[in-house]
Amino acid sequence: MQKKIPRLVISATQSGSGKTTIVTGILTALRSRGLKVQSYKIGPDYIDTSYHSLATDRPAHNLDTWLVPEDKLQEIFAYTSKDVDIAIIEGVMGLYDGGKNGISSTAEIAKLLKIPVILVIDAKSIGASAAAIALGFREYDKNINLAGVILNRIGSDNHRQMIENALNKFNIKCFGAIKRDNNLVTPERHLGLLPTYENETAELIKNIEKAVSSQVDIDELIRIANDTDDLKFQNHSVLKIPNFKLRIGIAKDEAFNFYYPESLRVLENFGAGMMKSCQMLTVS
Repeated sequence: MQKKIPRLVISATQSGSGKTTIVTGILTALRSRGLKVQSYKIGPDYIDTSYHSLATDRPAHNLDTWLVPEDKLQEIFAYTSKDVDIAIIEGVMGLYDGGKNGISSTAEIAKLLKIPVILVIDAKSIGASAAAIALGFREYDKNINLAGVILNRIGSDNHRQMIENALNKFNIKCFGAIKRDNNLVTPERHLGLLPTYENETAELIKNIEKAVSSQVDIDELIRIANDTDDLKFQNHSVLKIPNFKLRIGIAKDEAFNFYYPESLRVLENFGAGMMKSCQMLTVS
């Protein structure tokens, strides 16, 4: 089976480059245009997806080849994006970072799902060297469709122009440049962002959307996402189980809140119903 899914990966050179901030802004900007947007996070991350969900008002999904076979991951992606206008995937760490031989890296999954990549570069303390970084990432694996870059934390219009002039020498497109702004800083703690339930997010997301909408070429990102090949994938399979009663309790609070939406959907396919008031799945 083949399916047309407009899609785009937002990756980075390394962790801490501003991927989640920029992705959240892109998601919110797309939704503000009336588009139905499905977001994804590569790897087993639950904090970044919580920001996605606030921006899109729908569950974010994980694309993870550590725990999920490649063919099943393709099926999950196709199924969860079946009714949306565009899919935006946030990478993990740097573009090529993953397990041994690149397993579950952003690059691996971008190639698996044939998705163009936008590279976020933290330009706070560099100028033309940003072009050398982008060139190295493009040349490292020619099978990656590196469509261009978004610059983060630039200091001025002159700073942006200096970098863009260097990028133009190598025909690398710049789709936007986010200026340094303390109002866009997402609180962090060890190994990641502060979860949304511990953070005042409404004003933060409003500020992020304003910055990204005005400083990133959203129209061009939509064009690139639409200029992708159809995906081939297996028809979605629904497992059947014998008719018996089973009640499953799901803990969901500040301590226990990391669940793959796909795992809960499989239980629903078995006949489970979600009792939202008490977070209980009932299978009958």
